Parts: sequence; structure tokens; C-alpha cells
Amino acid sequence: MADVSNFDSDFLIEKLHGLRKALEPHFSSETALPGTNYKMPSSGHCAVVSTIVHDLYGGDLVSTILDNQSHWFNRFVLTDGVFDIDITGDQFGYPIIQKSKEGTLYPNARIRSVRELNQETKIRAEILANK
Repeated sequence: MADVSNFDSDFLIEKLHGLRKALEPHFSSETALPGTNYKMPSSGHCAVVSTIVHDLYGGDLVSTILDNQSHWFNRFVLTDGVFDIDITGDQFGYPIIQKSKEGTLYPNARIRSVRELNQETKIRAEILANK
């Protein structure tokens, strides 16, 4: 895991753009939440992508409810502040990568523990990370 506490948000966003570009061709029914309605390639991938981001860069896992669905993203303490960053928001019609000050990206966001990830999500994350 990289120590991102010495990064600024622009540098991390650049890294996350590269990660998203690398992951997107591998988004599939095998790596998406079972039963996903595929509006966008990232549909059903928020928890697995957030898990991969967490494994690579640390920070916190965060979730909220969007369109009556659980949605996961990441929070980071960086040199220029604390930011919520979502790299799968396009499944809800938002830009692919969004960054906002802590707690302002989506309403009712809460920090989640890695222990809250179910085994099925961990397996899908491992599959996607190894593609």
C-alpha cells in the first residue's frame, strides 16, 4: 500500500484516473454485484473498486445510499485536506471521478470497516485486481 499522506489531491486523482482506465476494460458480470442492471460499465463495481483503491492507497472505505442502492467510495487524508473520492460515480450519472471535501460528496456518508466487506465482495475484488 502506498502512503498517500504525502500526496496532494491532484496527484492522487491522477493515479486514480490511471487505475480506473486499467480496471474498466475488465468490468464484467463476474466482477459486478450479482443482479446488476448495467447502465454503465462501472455499474455494480463500487464496493470492489473501493476495496482495490483501499488496498493500493489506504484511506477509509465510505458508503452512502444513492438511488436506493448502497454505494461505496474512499476517503483520504492528503496534504491539501481530507477528501472523499469516488471513481465509480458514473453509474449514477456523475463524472467518472469525483473529489469533494470530506462529507460533502454525497449525503449521509459513513465510514465503513474492511471487516464489513462480505466474502463475495472480497472475491470479486480479487478477481478484478488480478485481471
